[in-house]
Amino acid sequence: MSGYDLLFCEMPLPETKLGPETLFCTRAFDGVFSDVYRITADGYLFGPFEEVPPPANRPAQPTHGAAATGYPADGRPLAWNGDIEFWSQQHPRQVFFACFVDGRCVRILLDSDYRSLMERARRWALLSASM
Repeated sequence: MSGYDLLFCEMPLPETKLGPETLFCTRAFDGVFSDVYRITADGYLFGPFEEVPPPANRPAQPTHGAAATGYPADGRPLAWNGDIEFWSQQHPRQVFFACFVDGRCVRILLDSDYRSLMERARRWALLSASM
């Protein structure tokens, strides 16, 4: 058993050549580790899967069921709000943050950009509170 969950991200990532077939690691989800999640190209989060689903470029032949498509049987994404931190095992220093609002990923930032944005938001909140 590993100490993290696994994640595929089909959305474009900033400043990297890592593609949608790259398997990322995350500790963003509660519960048992070793589950697999997927962020689709249109920003929806699916999972958890107990095993690695097929890659984004699935075969063209007709398939049926959750095991064949890599998506849950009900076909609905997770209603996730908040940020998911993830990284590649091959490049553990290159950390990304996927920012979700109302169940959809609105952007993916590098760690340095995310930290800078959060610091500006913190300062703005402190200044607003003191007025």
